[in-house]
Amino acid sequence: MIDSADFLTNPEDMQRLICQKLSISFRTEMIAWSKGPRNSDGVWAKYWYDKVCESTGFAEYTPGNPVLNDEQRAISDAAQPYYEMLHQFRLTV
Repeated sequence: MIDSADFLTNPEDMQRLICQKLSISFRTEMIAWSKGPRNSDGVWAKYWYDKVCESTGFAEYTPGNPVLNDEQRAISDAAQPYYEMLHQFRLTV
């Protein structure tokens, strides 16, 4: 399990750890890249990749509490114990 907060707080070290666990080579392009579209983006890229195309790396982690309606809050509350149980097994650097 990878927690996005852990990853965004330290993307290079986390990416290196993931690569090590998967027995693949780390490349700097995994954490920093050039702006613009790529051949691998797929057919839906033009509809929802605007921020991806403008990015050159991972965004800084910013904690926050999303605004949820009652139905979403109920789902979140029901899932929370499972998240907490899995969280102890996450990769950490």
